[in-house]
Amino acid sequence: MKTRLTLIAAVLFVMSSALSAQTNPAGMHKPGSRKTMKNPVMRHADPSKPGMVNVLSIGNKPARMGNLRSAGVIRQRLDSLIWQGWDDLQNEWIAYDREEYSYDAAGRNTRYIDSEWDDTAGEWIGYMKSDYSYNAAGDMTEEIQWDWNYEFSQWVKSLKYENTYTAGHDILLVTESYWEESSQEWAPEDKYDYTYGSNGKVSLIMRYYWDSGSEQWFLYNKVGYTYNGSGQLLQELGYYWDDGAGIWVEFDKVEYEYYGNGFIETVTYLTWNEATSSWIPWWKDEFTPDASGNVDEMAEYYWDEDAGEWIGSYLDKYSYNSAYAFDDLILPYLVGDMAFDQFVHMPVLIDEQTWDEVSGAWVDSDKGTFYYSPQDITTIPHVTSSTLQLFPNPAGESLTISWPEGNHEATLTLYDLTGRMVMSCEVGNNERLDVSGLRSGSYYYILLTHNSTYSGKVIKSGDTHH
Repeated sequence: MKTRLTLIAAVLFVMSSALSAQTNPAGMHKPGSRKTMKNPVMRHADPSKPGMVNVLSIGNKPARMGNLRSAGVIRQRLDSLIWQGWDDLQNEWIAYDREEYSYDAAGRNTRYIDSEWDDTAGEWIGYMKSDYSYNAAGDMTEEIQWDWNYEFSQWVKSLKYENTYTAGHDILLVTESYWEESSQEWAPEDKYDYTYGSNGKVSLIMRYYWDSGSEQWFLYNKVGYTYNGSGQLLQELGYYWDDGAGIWVEFDKVEYEYYGNGFIETVTYLTWNEATSSWIPWWKDEFTPDASGNVDEMAEYYWDEDAGEWIGSYLDKYSYNSAYAFDDLILPYLVGDMAFDQFVHMPVLIDEQTWDEVSGAWVDSDKGTFYYSPQDITTIPHVTSSTLQLFPNPAGESLTISWPEGNHEATLTLYDLTGRMVMSCEVGNNERLDVSGLRSGSYYYILLTHNSTYSGKVIKSGDTHH
């Protein structure tokens, strides 16, 4: 069975309309749980855990194979992910963990519940959950984590994360608080301050802790990010503050390598050895893409210093339903072990294997199965905003769309009244779009911006296409 790790909070707030967003707060990531967010390319952010960085959100986000979308108005919403472990004695798969996701009418993930299977009771028992809140622009502004109290059979508050954003909807500040039972109040614990470079990507995250005695914030940790000319993340470098010496001291590093097409190839974790004054590797992830641009396999290795070589630890194999593309999915704020930025089709299965030193081969260990439900997008309420403009409507030769979310690109998709997709393209804010090729009539539109989903109807006048 997999090691358990409490799931966490804060950025990569995403569903499908917001997957490109925020960077996980500072410190350096250390792989932990086998079930929970071990993939460094897409990680459910945790301001309380050093270094969990969403590589591609702050680095290079690959093209989605020409903005793939299937021809239809039905989208697939991810509702749950069930984990099973292989039982050698019974020679069968045994379910042991279930992740469930709830959404609001706009498709935003509002709750996550993780449950474990209780053999005695014969039912799923929730042991942790997160509730998410959003502002009018669709930014995830608050997450409250709860733990299940088995003694009193009730949910109790645990942690709270409050997020502040720039005008362009980039994460600016994350404040972490813990629930203090004695006072029945939230008490500040840590905060993370984001700085962005000229490339628009995170360049530095400063981490502070709250000193209740002096009632002040004190800086004690920071992480710097380095990119190549293409905007791909090359390195994370973590420091801690040495009060005695009065200097920043390097202690952890993560290095990234890519295939020629920009797909992530390896992520290597290193720690600083003061005795030898050198960086020592200790963990490595290797990614293999399939022909469509999905993650096909991810192998994980640990460094055997005595043998001087990498030793296999875990191997994840991913399966997809190619009938549905990325943009056909409604996804939660977090999900299992998936790398959101590294798949273009609908994930359906994670097959996890461990390295058996006796047989010298990979053997089945765990598997995660994704469960979806179809959603008719023509019935999804559109986000109302007095500042969203689509003009002229009716449209003639061209159509211009303006939305209140900065200069981020958006995806516009048009459907005729039968549900057939007639157009799907990337558009810039206030960009003039040629629609002269469309027949006259009414169309449904879906606009997926940086943080929001807008939908409604637009009329095309004057039949210029025969």
